[in-house]
Amino acid sequence: PFARKRALALLARGHTRAEIALLMQARYPGYTLKQVMAAYFPTKGQFAIPAKLEGASRDEILAKLRMIDSTRQRQSEVMSELRSQPDFLADYMWAGLLLNQFQGIEHLIFDGTPRSLIQAETLDTAMIFYRRELVYVIALHVPHACATERLTKRGRSDDDDFGIQKRLTWYEKDVVLALDYYRDHSRYRLVEIDGERPVEMVHADILVQCDQA
Repeated sequence: PFARKRALALLARGHTRAEIALLMQARYPGYTLKQVMAAYFPTKGQFAIPAKLEGASRDEILAKLRMIDSTRQRQSEVMSELRSQPDFLADYMWAGLLLNQFQGIEHLIFDGTPRSLIQAETLDTAMIFYRRELVYVIALHVPHACATERLTKRGRSDDDDFGIQKRLTWYEKDVVLALDYYRDHSRYRLVEIDGERPVEMVHADILVQCDQA
């Protein structure tokens, strides 16, 4: 979002998208012009900057800036309150990507979602829409003590005892219902993995169980 805000601020000063991209590429020479344009002027997703904003009035651009700030501020408030993100926002993140980028022929891998029964049901409608008849759901199971240890080592600002316990409670209250949904649904193959082992063993087990499922 900071990159988008920077781009909008420069647009408000009268610079064109091409000028801004060249300026940013000079600051970050390791990136191609195409990569810079994608980072600073995304055309898809929650913080998209539509091409029509080039040449727009300062008020129009500032309105877009306020929208970005408002959304990010509310998301920060939800995180600071140690609440899970609302289902509609979680679904929007992947739905926007599918609608704008998915061509229908690629493999799909969703990581960290769905996290509730509502999200699982919504994702199922997407699988129906894209005619995905057999979907593997990989659940990595670890004891709470192991999860706590790993989250603590991650070092995120909300990875304190209270924050971690809150997330583990969400898992038992929300995620388990999503797993039950997949366990009882013929379209899905739920592959349950012991995630406490070394990465190499977990990876090998996933490959074997998916092949056998």
